[in-house]
Amino acid sequence: GFSWLSGEAEITSYQMPGRDISKSFCRNCGSGVPWASGDTAKMVVPAGSLQGEPQVANKFRVFVAEQPSWSSDIEQIKAHQRFPI
Repeated sequence: GFSWLSGEAEITSYQMPGRDISKSFCRNCGSGVPWASGDTAKMVVPAGSLQGEPQVANKFRVFVAEQPSWSSDIEQIKAHQRFPI
């Protein structure tokens, strides 16, 4: 499971209406912070909030239906139309 050690009261979230897309961030500095997926089964962790290189990088891509044309060179990474189950 996931639990905050401190600062949870400073976190605010935005949920895009009609979509399973959200964003959580620190209301003091604006930094992106982890948030639960729509079904709360997974935590989405912004790479910029990590202290080192993640060991799970390049496992899959999400929302490929919305990818820009310039990102097509990353086809070797497993693609998903939405969050994987």
